[in-house]
Amino acid sequence: MALGVAFGITLGCYRIVEGDPIHYYIIVGYLVVIIQTYFSPPMIVPLAYDSGGVTTSTVTVPLVTALGLGLASTVPGRSL
Repeated sequence: MALGVAFGITLGCYRIVEGDPIHYYIIVGYLVVIIQTYFSPPMIVPLAYDSGGVTTSTVTVPLVTALGLGLASTVPGRSL
């Protein structure tokens, strides 16, 4: 979980700095999830989908939001 959150934050920061459209990342993310679901054992799929909500807690969301807003406000040409 921690590696997934770290990868997501890193990818989000990269997106803010580069200014890429967000829909590219969403489409690729969904494709990766669908492919992994197809190759995963059927018993683990519901657990994997349910554990995605664990990362959005009352501590994580404000910290990640503050990081994104701070980064977007310091990079020239990026909107909040």
